[in-house]
Amino acid sequence: MIQIVVVDAGKRELYADEIDAYFRLRADVFVTELKWSAMTVVDGRERDQFDHEEAIHVLALDDGRVVGGVRLLPTTRPVLINTVFPQAIATPLETGPRYFEWSRIFTVKSHRGEGALSPTTGAIICGLFEYLVAIDCASLHAVGETWWMPRFIGLGLEPRPLGMPFDHEHYSLVGFTIVPSAEKVVRMKEIYGFGDHRFYRPALERAVTNPNLSLISEDVR
Repeated sequence: MIQIVVVDAGKRELYADEIDAYFRLRADVFVTELKWSAMTVVDGRERDQFDHEEAIHVLALDDGRVVGGVRLLPTTRPVLINTVFPQAIATPLETGPRYFEWSRIFTVKSHRGEGALSPTTGAIICGLFEYLVAIDCASLHAVGETWWMPRFIGLGLEPRPLGMPFDHEHYSLVGFTIVPSAEKVVRMKEIYGFGDHRFYRPALERAVTNPNLSLISEDVR
């Protein structure tokens, strides 16, 4: 069964093994499979300068095994889009404690399913947006392949381009931003067939010894 967990700096020790597996899978997916040559792999793990202590990692677990994830970065310090891809931004990027960037989203091949709607990817996105609504995120920025835009439009996320598409390493990329809302989460759940599952809520497990642990805790297939 799929479980989604949100791991910030205060939870790294609790999920040390899962975080290590997550970095190894990033190397497998982005470097070995997708051939993204600009990435750095050390000891089989893909990390960059944005995997710092303030980075938040959303992990998808299947019976305890990491099968996907996404990185969430606060814009109170430099992020990928305004540091590595400034050409993605036509106007100054909105930043601050309520503005975040997401990057490095992936699902392992065995859990991608058929067609555009992977249940595991859907669980990651739905859980991420429930978390963003819970923390009152004003806007979520990203730079990604342009094929994400029609997919996000289809999910009702209403992405707004931050600039014109551009070419990078044989990929067409575009910067965009999305305003999270509870209504968008409901719409995505309807499309994915998740019903009224709540993916983000205070943890029930480990709560006695770790009362501040936050989990996206519903299971989906």
